[in-house]
Amino acid sequence: MTLRSEPLGGRGWAGALLGFAGVVVLMAPERAVRASLAGSLAIVLSTALWAWATLYVKRNVSGGGALTNAGIQMSIAGGIGLAAAPLTGGFLRAPVVGSATLAVLYLSLVGSCLAFTAFGVLTKVWPPTRAGTYAYLNPLIAVLLGAALLGEPLTPRLFLGMLMLLTGVALVQLRPR
Repeated sequence: MTLRSEPLGGRGWAGALLGFAGVVVLMAPERAVRASLAGSLAIVLSTALWAWATLYVKRNVSGGGALTNAGIQMSIAGGIGLAAAPLTGGFLRAPVVGSATLAVLYLSLVGSCLAFTAFGVLTKVWPPTRAGTYAYLNPLIAVLLGAALLGEPLTPRLFLGMLMLLTGVALVQLRPR
């Protein structure tokens, strides 16, 4: 597959593993906070699956335009989400509030349309091993948005995770030519 034709090399593998470890550090719950271990594991798993899907799409999907492919991928992800909803307690656990509605609108417009289109272009112009590091940046952006918009605290552990993540991405992106 891609790793044969575009090998990462030692530095690239170190960067990929360090970036993944940074995601784990970012997603690890604080001791004082009761967080769902399953939810945290799902986020880490989704990051790994996103990177794998980047490699798969680059090699195996040749037809359709960017919006068609994005629509297919989002429909599949939505179907998986709908199938998983009853297994995680249903669709609603609390009343829908205005801030939740705004969050869904933001994720739909910016997170889905703009970012996913940019990602589609990125996978066309970069080698898949470099484009796959895109997935590592999503948890970092989520932490920064949580701090900026919701006043969530930025702890030393979060800074460590962001540093690990960014260093890992840099190791993959800045490999010698």
